[in-house]
Amino acid sequence: MASISLYGYEAVQPGTARLMRIKLAEPSVLVPGDRFVLRQPSPAGTIGGGRVLDAHPEPRLRKAATAKWLEQLKTAFPTQQIVLRVVRRKTKGMTLDSLSAETGLTVDALYSQIALALQCGDLLLISGDLLLSREGLLSAAGAITSSLKTGLLMKSSELRSQTALGPEVFEFVLGSLVRERRVRLSGESVSIYCAEGESSNAETERLAAVANTYRAAGLAAPSVSELAQILNLSESEMRRRVTLLQRNKTIVRMGNDNLFIHSEALNELSAKITQLRGSLIDVGGFKQLTGLSRKYAIPLLEYLDRQRITRNQGDRRLVL
Repeated sequence: MASISLYGYEAVQPGTARLMRIKLAEPSVLVPGDRFVLRQPSPAGTIGGGRVLDAHPEPRLRKAATAKWLEQLKTAFPTQQIVLRVVRRKTKGMTLDSLSAETGLTVDALYSQIALALQCGDLLLISGDLLLSREGLLSAAGAITSSLKTGLLMKSSELRSQTALGPEVFEFVLGSLVRERRVRLSGESVSIYCAEGESSNAETERLAAVANTYRAAGLAAPSVSELAQILNLSESEMRRRVTLLQRNKTIVRMGNDNLFIHSEALNELSAKITQLRGSLIDVGGFKQLTGLSRKYAIPLLEYLDRQRITRNQGDRRLVL
Protein backbone atom coordinates (compact mmCIF):
# COMPACT_ATOMS: atom_id res chain seq x y z
CA MET A 1 0.00 0.00 0.00
CA ALA A 2 1.11 3.55 -0.64
CA SER A 3 -0.02 7.13 -0.23
CA ILE A 4 0.49 9.70 -2.99
CA SER A 5 1.25 13.40 -2.70
CA LEU A 6 1.13 15.46 -5.90
CA TYR A 7 3.42 18.35 -6.73
CA GLY A 8 1.42 21.37 -7.86
CA TYR A 9 -2.22 22.23 -7.25
CA GLU A 10 -3.86 21.14 -10.50
CA ALA A 11 -6.06 18.04 -10.59
CA VAL A 12 -4.69 15.00 -12.40
CA GLN A 13 -6.12 14.64 -15.89
CA PRO A 14 -6.26 11.27 -17.68
CA GLY A 15 -3.34 10.72 -20.02
CA THR A 16 -1.13 13.38 -18.42
CA ALA A 17 2.22 13.08 -16.63
CA ARG A 18 2.78 14.58 -13.18
CA LEU A 19 5.47 14.66 -10.54
CA MET A 20 4.40 12.94 -7.34
CA ARG A 21 5.83 11.63 -4.09
CA ILE A 22 4.86 8.07 -3.22
CA LYS A 23 5.20 6.97 0.41
CA LEU A 24 5.26 3.19 0.74
CA ALA A 25 3.84 1.39 3.76
CA GLU A 26 6.87 -0.93 3.74
CA PRO A 27 10.48 -0.39 2.64
CA SER A 28 11.44 -1.41 -0.90
CA VAL A 29 14.69 -1.36 -2.84
CA LEU A 30 14.34 1.23 -5.63
CA VAL A 31 16.83 3.00 -7.85
CA PRO A 32 16.37 5.79 -10.44
CA GLY A 33 14.89 4.51 -13.68
CA ASP A 34 12.84 1.70 -12.09
CA ARG A 35 9.35 1.44 -13.58
CA PHE A 36 6.18 0.93 -11.55
CA VAL A 37 2.40 0.70 -11.91
CA LEU A 38 -0.28 2.09 -9.60
CA ARG A 39 -3.34 -0.04 -8.86
CA GLN A 40 -6.29 0.76 -6.68
CA PRO A 41 -7.47 -2.03 -4.38
CA SER A 42 -11.21 -1.51 -4.73
CA PRO A 43 -12.50 -1.69 -7.32
CA ALA A 44 -9.30 -3.37 -8.50
CA GLY A 45 -7.67 -1.81 -11.53
CA THR A 46 -4.57 -0.15 -12.88
CA ILE A 47 -4.82 3.64 -12.68
CA GLY A 48 -1.35 4.73 -13.79
CA GLY A 49 2.35 4.11 -13.87
CA GLY A 50 5.65 5.88 -13.98
CA ARG A 51 9.39 5.99 -13.49
CA VAL A 52 11.36 6.44 -10.26
CA LEU A 53 13.41 9.66 -10.26
CA ASP A 54 14.65 9.67 -6.69
CA ALA A 55 14.24 7.15 -3.88
CA HIS A 56 16.13 9.28 -1.32
CA PRO A 57 14.20 12.57 -0.95
CA GLU A 58 15.65 15.27 1.28
CA PRO A 59 13.31 15.36 4.30
CA ARG A 60 13.64 19.09 5.06
CA LEU A 61 13.64 20.47 1.51
CA ARG A 62 10.62 22.63 0.66
CA LYS A 63 8.17 21.06 -1.77
CA ALA A 64 8.60 23.84 -4.36
CA ALA A 65 12.38 23.43 -4.27
CA THR A 66 12.02 19.65 -4.58
CA ALA A 67 9.71 20.01 -7.59
CA LYS A 68 12.19 22.34 -9.31
CA TRP A 69 15.03 19.89 -8.63
CA LEU A 70 13.01 16.93 -9.97
CA GLU A 71 12.13 18.85 -13.14
CA GLN A 72 15.85 19.34 -13.76
CA LEU A 73 16.62 15.73 -12.91
CA LYS A 74 14.09 14.10 -15.21
CA THR A 75 15.54 15.66 -18.39
CA ALA A 76 19.24 15.70 -17.41
CA PHE A 77 21.94 13.51 -18.92
CA PRO A 78 23.34 10.77 -16.61
CA THR A 79 26.40 12.83 -15.59
CA GLN A 80 24.23 15.90 -14.96
CA GLN A 81 21.93 13.79 -12.79
CA ILE A 82 24.88 12.83 -10.60
CA VAL A 83 26.00 16.46 -10.36
CA LEU A 84 22.48 17.49 -9.33
CA ARG A 85 22.48 14.88 -6.56
CA VAL A 86 25.75 16.26 -5.17
CA VAL A 87 24.57 19.88 -5.56
CA ARG A 88 21.50 18.98 -3.48
CA ARG A 89 23.80 18.10 -0.55
CA LYS A 90 25.17 21.68 -0.58
CA THR A 91 28.21 22.15 1.69
CA LYS A 92 27.88 18.67 3.23
CA GLY A 93 29.05 16.96 0.07
CA MET A 94 28.35 13.31 -0.64
CA THR A 95 30.49 10.20 -0.35
CA LEU A 96 30.88 7.88 -3.30
CA ASP A 97 29.32 5.04 -1.29
CA SER A 98 26.22 7.15 -0.55
CA LEU A 99 26.00 8.19 -4.18
CA SER A 100 26.33 4.55 -5.21
CA ALA A 101 23.42 3.57 -2.95
CA GLU A 102 21.31 6.46 -4.24
CA THR A 103 21.91 5.85 -7.94
CA GLY A 104 22.29 2.07 -8.03
CA LEU A 105 25.65 2.45 -9.79
CA THR A 106 28.85 0.82 -8.62
CA VAL A 107 31.67 3.12 -7.47
CA ASP A 108 33.69 2.17 -10.57
CA ALA A 109 30.75 3.11 -12.80
CA LEU A 110 30.42 6.41 -10.94
CA TYR A 111 34.07 7.24 -11.57
CA SER A 112 33.57 6.87 -15.31
CA GLN A 113 30.36 8.94 -15.21
CA ILE A 114 31.85 11.87 -13.27
CA ALA A 115 35.24 12.03 -15.01
CA LEU A 116 34.21 15.00 -17.18
CA ALA A 117 32.48 16.78 -14.27
CA LEU A 118 35.68 16.46 -12.23
CA GLN A 119 37.76 17.70 -15.12
CA CYS A 120 35.70 20.86 -15.68
CA GLY A 121 35.28 21.59 -11.96
CA ASP A 122 31.53 20.97 -11.62
CA LEU A 123 32.48 18.35 -8.99
CA LEU A 124 35.51 18.08 -6.71
CA LEU A 125 36.73 14.87 -5.08
CA ILE A 126 38.13 15.61 -1.61
CA SER A 127 39.39 13.36 1.17
CA GLY A 128 39.52 10.42 -1.20
CA ASP A 129 35.81 9.61 -1.45
CA LEU A 130 33.85 12.82 -0.66
CA LEU A 131 32.33 14.73 -3.58
CA LEU A 132 31.62 18.45 -3.33
CA SER A 133 29.88 20.50 -6.02
CA ARG A 134 31.15 23.81 -7.38
CA GLU A 135 28.14 25.48 -5.74
CA GLY A 136 28.95 23.79 -2.45
CA LEU A 137 32.55 24.99 -2.66
CA LEU A 138 31.49 28.59 -3.30
CA SER A 139 28.93 28.46 -0.49
CA ALA A 140 31.48 27.03 1.97
CA ALA A 141 34.07 29.63 0.93
CA GLY A 142 31.49 32.37 1.45
CA ALA A 143 30.64 31.01 4.90
CA ILE A 144 34.32 31.11 5.91
CA THR A 145 35.13 34.58 4.56
CA SER A 146 31.92 36.15 5.90
CA SER A 147 32.73 34.82 9.38
CA LEU A 148 36.12 36.55 9.35
CA LYS A 149 36.48 40.25 10.05
CA THR A 150 39.27 42.24 8.42
CA GLY A 151 42.24 42.66 10.73
CA LEU A 152 41.05 40.12 13.31
CA LEU A 153 42.35 36.60 13.96
CA MET A 154 40.12 33.62 14.66
CA LYS A 155 41.07 30.12 15.74
CA SER A 156 40.39 27.62 12.99
CA SER A 157 38.41 25.42 15.39
CA GLU A 158 36.16 28.36 16.29
CA LEU A 159 35.77 29.26 12.62
CA ARG A 160 34.73 25.71 11.72
CA SER A 161 32.20 25.72 14.55
CA GLN A 162 30.70 28.99 13.30
CA THR A 163 30.43 27.81 9.71
CA ALA A 164 29.05 24.37 10.70
CA LEU A 165 31.12 22.77 7.93
CA GLY A 166 32.26 19.16 8.11
CA PRO A 167 35.98 18.69 8.87
CA GLU A 168 36.91 17.42 5.39
CA VAL A 169 35.05 20.22 3.61
CA PHE A 170 36.37 22.87 5.99
CA GLU A 171 40.02 21.83 5.59
CA PHE A 172 39.73 21.56 1.81
CA VAL A 173 38.01 24.92 1.32
CA LEU A 174 40.26 26.68 3.82
CA GLY A 175 43.30 25.35 1.95
CA SER A 176 41.84 26.63 -1.34
CA LEU A 177 41.26 30.08 0.15
CA VAL A 178 44.84 30.19 1.45
CA ARG A 179 46.23 29.26 -1.98
CA GLU A 180 44.06 31.94 -3.60
CA ARG A 181 45.39 34.45 -1.02
CA ARG A 182 41.90 35.27 0.20
CA VAL A 183 42.67 34.19 3.79
CA ARG A 184 45.89 33.85 5.77
CA LEU A 185 46.65 30.84 8.01
CA SER A 186 49.16 31.34 10.84
CA GLY A 187 49.41 28.21 12.97
CA GLU A 188 45.91 27.69 14.35
CA SER A 189 44.78 31.25 13.53
CA VAL A 190 42.95 32.38 10.41
CA SER A 191 42.47 35.93 9.11
CA ILE A 192 41.38 37.73 5.94
CA TYR A 193 44.37 38.08 3.62
CA CYS A 194 45.54 41.64 3.25
CA ALA A 195 48.93 42.40 1.71
CA GLU A 196 51.07 44.89 3.58
CA GLY A 197 50.04 48.45 2.77
CA GLU A 198 46.91 47.31 0.92
CA SER A 199 43.30 47.28 1.97
CA SER A 200 40.77 44.59 1.11
CA ASN A 201 38.74 47.32 -0.63
CA ALA A 202 41.63 47.96 -3.01
CA GLU A 203 41.77 44.27 -3.93
CA THR A 204 38.01 44.26 -4.50
CA GLU A 205 38.34 47.26 -6.79
CA ARG A 206 41.09 45.61 -8.82
CA LEU A 207 39.00 42.45 -9.18
CA ALA A 208 36.06 44.57 -10.32
CA ALA A 209 38.28 46.24 -12.92
CA VAL A 210 39.07 42.85 -14.44
CA ALA A 211 35.37 41.88 -14.44
CA ASN A 212 34.39 45.20 -16.05
CA THR A 213 36.99 44.71 -18.79
CA TYR A 214 35.50 41.30 -19.62
CA ARG A 215 32.00 42.77 -19.52
CA ALA A 216 32.96 45.60 -21.90
CA ALA A 217 34.64 43.16 -24.32
CA GLY A 218 31.47 41.10 -24.67
CA LEU A 219 31.91 37.93 -26.73
CA ALA A 220 35.24 39.05 -28.21
CA ALA A 221 37.17 38.99 -24.93
CA PRO A 222 40.97 39.31 -24.95
CA SER A 223 43.14 36.41 -23.82
CA VAL A 224 44.45 36.31 -20.25
CA SER A 225 47.91 37.43 -21.36
CA GLU A 226 46.46 40.28 -23.46
CA LEU A 227 44.31 41.40 -20.54
CA ALA A 228 47.33 41.36 -18.23
CA GLN A 229 49.08 43.79 -20.59
CA ILE A 230 46.00 46.01 -20.84
CA LEU A 231 45.71 46.29 -17.03
CA ASN A 232 49.49 46.36 -16.46
CA LEU A 233 49.53 43.22 -14.31
CA SER A 234 51.78 40.18 -14.27
CA GLU A 235 50.23 37.14 -15.95
CA SER A 236 50.36 35.15 -12.68
CA GLU A 237 48.46 37.91 -10.86
CA MET A 238 45.95 38.12 -13.68
CA ARG A 239 45.38 34.35 -13.60
CA ARG A 240 44.75 34.52 -9.85
CA ARG A 241 42.01 37.09 -10.39
CA VAL A 242 40.61 35.22 -13.36
CA THR A 243 40.35 32.11 -11.14
CA LEU A 244 38.39 34.08 -8.53
CA LEU A 245 36.01 35.46 -11.14
CA GLN A 246 35.55 32.00 -12.63
CA ARG A 247 34.75 30.50 -9.24
CA ASN A 248 31.94 32.97 -8.61
CA LYS A 249 30.69 32.47 -12.21
CA THR A 250 31.31 36.06 -13.28
CA ILE A 251 33.26 34.71 -16.26
CA VAL A 252 33.13 31.30 -17.99
CA ARG A 253 36.05 29.38 -19.49
CA MET A 254 35.74 28.66 -23.21
CA GLY A 255 37.49 25.32 -23.60
CA ASN A 256 41.02 26.47 -22.73
CA ASP A 257 42.81 28.35 -19.97
CA ASN A 258 43.33 31.49 -22.01
CA LEU A 259 39.83 32.47 -23.19
CA PHE A 260 37.06 33.54 -20.83
CA ILE A 261 33.75 35.30 -21.58
CA HIS A 262 31.63 37.37 -19.19
CA SER A 263 28.48 35.52 -18.08
CA GLU A 264 26.25 38.46 -19.07
CA ALA A 265 27.47 38.27 -22.67
CA LEU A 266 26.84 34.51 -22.69
CA ASN A 267 23.32 34.96 -21.31
CA GLU A 268 22.55 37.51 -24.04
CA LEU A 269 23.93 35.15 -26.69
CA SER A 270 21.88 32.23 -25.34
CA ALA A 271 18.69 34.31 -25.42
CA LYS A 272 19.44 35.42 -28.98
CA ILE A 273 20.12 31.88 -30.23
CA THR A 274 17.07 30.46 -28.43
CA GLN A 275 14.86 32.68 -30.60
CA LEU A 276 16.00 30.52 -33.55
CA ARG A 277 14.67 27.31 -31.94
CA GLY A 278 14.13 24.55 -34.49
CA SER A 279 16.42 26.02 -37.14
CA LEU A 280 19.87 24.91 -38.30
CA ILE A 281 22.94 27.13 -38.20
CA ASP A 282 26.48 26.54 -39.42
CA VAL A 283 29.74 28.23 -38.41
CA GLY A 284 29.45 30.78 -41.23
CA GLY A 285 25.91 31.71 -40.24
CA PHE A 286 26.92 32.00 -36.59
CA LYS A 287 29.84 34.28 -37.51
CA GLN A 288 27.49 36.45 -39.55
CA LEU A 289 24.92 36.55 -36.75
CA THR A 290 27.42 37.55 -34.07
CA GLY A 291 30.02 39.41 -36.10
CA LEU A 292 32.77 37.24 -34.61
CA SER A 293 35.79 35.56 -36.14
CA ARG A 294 36.25 31.77 -36.17
CA LYS A 295 38.61 32.16 -33.17
CA TYR A 296 35.56 32.97 -31.02
CA ALA A 297 32.79 31.28 -33.00
CA ILE A 298 33.99 27.69 -32.51
CA PRO A 299 34.45 27.88 -28.68
CA LEU A 300 31.10 29.66 -28.33
CA LEU A 301 29.27 27.04 -30.42
CA GLU A 302 30.86 24.31 -28.30
CA TYR A 303 29.66 26.18 -25.18
CA LEU A 304 26.11 26.29 -26.58
CA ASP A 305 26.33 22.53 -27.21
CA ARG A 306 27.35 21.94 -23.58
CA GLN A 307 24.47 24.08 -22.37
CA ARG A 308 22.07 22.05 -24.56
CA ILE A 309 21.00 25.16 -26.42
CA THR A 310 22.29 23.67 -29.67
CA ARG A 311 23.11 20.14 -30.83
CA ASN A 312 26.01 19.40 -33.15
CA GLN A 313 24.86 17.69 -36.34
CA GLY A 314 27.97 17.37 -38.48
CA ASP A 315 28.82 20.75 -39.95
CA ARG A 316 25.65 22.42 -38.61
CA ARG A 317 23.91 22.93 -35.27
CA LEU A 318 20.24 22.39 -34.47
CA VAL A 319 18.88 25.06 -32.12
CA LEU A 320 16.94 23.19 -29.41
